[in-house]
Amino acid sequence: MLLLLFLTVAVFTLLAVFHIYNTRNTFTTFDDFLTARNHLGTGAGAATVLASIMGAWILFSPAEAGTWGGIAAFGGYAVAQGLAMVAFAIVGPRMRKLAPKGTTLFEFIYYRYGRAMY
Repeated sequence: MLLLLFLTVAVFTLLAVFHIYNTRNTFTTFDDFLTARNHLGTGAGAATVLASIMGAWILFSPAEAGTWGGIAAFGGYAVAQGLAMVAFAIVGPRMRKLAPKGTTLFEFIYYRYGRAMY
């Protein structure tokens, strides 16, 4: 069993080194590394945002809500998660217009409210 663990770690380490070696010239700037600005299609971008909004806690929280509040709590939880995507779809274009080169939320706040809120 221990041999299998070491073998798994070694294989994934080699895969990571191979991937890093092959993609080392892909990112030319820090912004390219941090964002995928205009490089993703709609499906991949939506899937990335969905995964970011949901997070890993999505595996446990709906079951807990369903246990304590029944099907209504589970439905409310699903609606709340869906509304986060809708809110992002509404606010996102405004943020892109306000700060087209913005990378983080702090940069958007800086562009919107100035130095006092930064």
